Amino acid sequence: MSEIAVKSVKTNVQKVVIQAFKDKKFTDYAGMPSFTVPINPEQFNQKFEVKSDQTQGSGNQGTAGKYGVTLPEELKLDFFLDHTNTVAGNVYQSLKVPEQVHKLLETVYNMHGPTHQPNFLKIGWNSNPIFGSNKTTFECKLKSLDINYVLFNAEGEPLRAKVSAVFVAFVEDQKRVQQQDTQSPDLTHVRTATPADSLWMMTHKIYGDPKYVLQIARDNKLDTFRRIKAGDEYQFPPFDKTETKK
Repeated sequence: MSEIAVKSVKTNVQKVVIQAFKDKKFTDYAGMPSFTVPINPEQFNQKFEVKSDQTQGSGNQGTAGKYGVTLPEELKLDFFLDHTNTVAGNVYQSLKVPEQVHKLLETVYNMHGPTHQPNFLKIGWNSNPIFGSNKTTFECKLKSLDINYVLFNAEGEPLRAKVSAVFVAFVEDQKRVQQQDTQSPDLTHVRTATPADSLWMMTHKIYGDPKYVLQIARDNKLDTFRRIKAGDEYQFPPFDKTETKK
């Protein structure tokens, strides 16, 4: 089961630009021009999803699910490629629709060079922080791309195509670690005990619940959780949610 929040934003300021990068740190350009969305979308959609662990104990009914995982953000763009000479501001009006499609695929979909994978992408629209949490750009990779040809000339050449593209946020590992809450129980912590500390109290501070104290004592190869030595370091790994130590 999941909880989903979707945000729609309407704007027509400047042009949507998709930049391509070779590396996951977004420092090495892919050596190709950026793709500019020729006709700005009237709106875009952002999806934020939190999955909950719905596992319930025997005999329990209607209990709220525990936090499972926060999925990467998604950005959905719907826009048109056009070669009818009827749309003002079309930056690719001189290119036929198949040529525009080729430029788009080269930027967001095709595999390139020694990386053997599609480009890493950075999407920007304007200087406003519209991409989630005060972000002016959206660093991502393509998730899916649907192209629907909707208008043709007498020779059967497509004159207009509707594009629906979904991008999933990508955060480089080092940046992701820096952004994570350092108090998260899903990360391993190392703590140095003080004279006032007890393993019970330290476990409670890390996990918000002392019931894992026996598991922590075992992981640190302690004979008992009642006595720890000031100045020693103790590890608090992600707890095993299948265990219910008391």
